[in-house]
Amino acid sequence: MVADIDEDVEDVLSQDDVMVEVGRRGVHKRDLTAASRAAEQVAAIVTPARLFVASITLLLLVAIFGAFIYYIVPQDRTEVRVVFMQSSAGHVVLTEILNKGSREISDVSLFVEVTKLDGSALNSTQFDRSSLQSHTSLTHDDLELIVEGASGWEEYLVHIELSYTDATGDPQEAAQIKRVGEWITEEWRVGQGYRLILW
Repeated sequence: MVADIDEDVEDVLSQDDVMVEVGRRGVHKRDLTAASRAAEQVAAIVTPARLFVASITLLLLVAIFGAFIYYIVPQDRTEVRVVFMQSSAGHVVLTEILNKGSREISDVSLFVEVTKLDGSALNSTQFDRSSLQSHTSLTHDDLELIVEGASGWEEYLVHIELSYTDATGDPQEAAQIKRVGEWITEEWRVGQGYRLILW
């Protein structure tokens, strides 16, 4: 009699339609068996070594794509970095021309001027260069402007005018007038931002 009951229990347990409680939910035994087999297959395929190789491959693909955008895609990102510093003896305006684009630019010209609020000029400088390679920056003595004897208690206007010819031969310009004097040191950039060059 006991043996018959044990056989009946084994028959019930071996059936696929048996409900098993998992996390307070009833799940068919056949579903658990299928999930277990699938997990074993995934564990056999996804090994730590394969996961590492896949991660390195993805990282290389992202790096190649970034390098393609940075060096190959024709783009123009020319700008002027400006730093204004004031002291009791006078003021200094430092500028740097940056060609962050992927193509050379030519006929580069930068005009910097410091004026009073009423428009009267205090000092100015002009810098010209025939060309500037891609992914380079340029500093020069002519890109530094010193305003001697200016008061540290007044505000002034800094005029920045950049002009150049892009890789397609089209003239480009970027200009800005900024009011300075509220802070001892101020920094800003003048440019057109990212611009795709369409041939």
